[in-house]
Amino acid sequence: MLRRLLHDDSLDSADRVMGAIILTYAASLTKVLSIQIDDVDVIGNDGTGIEVSLALGSTEVRLPPILDQLLVQHLRRNRLPANGSAIGTSMWLFPGTKAGQPLSHARAVVRLRQLGLHPGPGRSRALLHLASRVEAPLLAQALGIHPSTAVRWSELAGRPFSGYVARQTRGPAAPQHRR
Repeated sequence: MLRRLLHDDSLDSADRVMGAIILTYAASLTKVLSIQIDDVDVIGNDGTGIEVSLALGSTEVRLPPILDQLLVQHLRRNRLPANGSAIGTSMWLFPGTKAGQPLSHARAVVRLRQLGLHPGPGRSRALLHLASRVEAPLLAQALGIHPSTAVRWSELAGRPFSGYVARQTRGPAAPQHRR
């Protein structure tokens, strides 16, 4: 699903960006819909490439190259007026049909489900995947989730938290001497 979202140009850019953020960062749909234009920081574009950072709550993440290009493309398509002089009037990355409001949760769910992405289960799978690869305290900090929630996800992923402190405080392995 993530590969399709990142590479299928026939899909709406808003749906692609919404789904990719959910599947990459295990962000809830509610958190994704609350992203404002000011939460996106685009650095570069002088021919050497761009870097895009995105604030997801209190956490700021640097987007991987394909997703950062997709997000910039979404901004250009949907935020610039025809003359390209200034950013459009909506403060939301995913504006709704009502002025000043983000896209509604219900409408976003319908749009994503039409692509085959169920936001809740998709986020759960992403959390499980991340928890299998990242220590619980780092997962909690990176995703802005409660530490006990990160521990539960780590345990579900088969990566128990109990050995974390020992692994972090243990110095480099002492060389073994032969007799």
